[in-house]
Amino acid sequence: MTVVTAPEKTPTTPEAPRGARRTVRPLVFNLIALVLGVALWAMTAAAGLADIPGPLSVSSRARELLSDGTLTQDALASLRRSSWV
Repeated sequence: MTVVTAPEKTPTTPEAPRGARRTVRPLVFNLIALVLGVALWAMTAAAGLADIPGPLSVSSRARELLSDGTLTQDALASLRRSSWV
């Protein structure tokens, strides 16, 4: 007759909850992708490889349009045309 026993459990270090890991990893990857995308955009604009404005000029112009209300009005008009609002 053969006796089968369960293997001994070895103590392990506590792991982070599974839900926390699933939330943090995609957030980190998305942040890295965003930073790399903006960096690529800035380098492309600075090198003159494409006729596009850089991220700093786009953000300053967006700030101007937001402050005078133009951007909000135009965005709402576009949403109305596409039946979103």
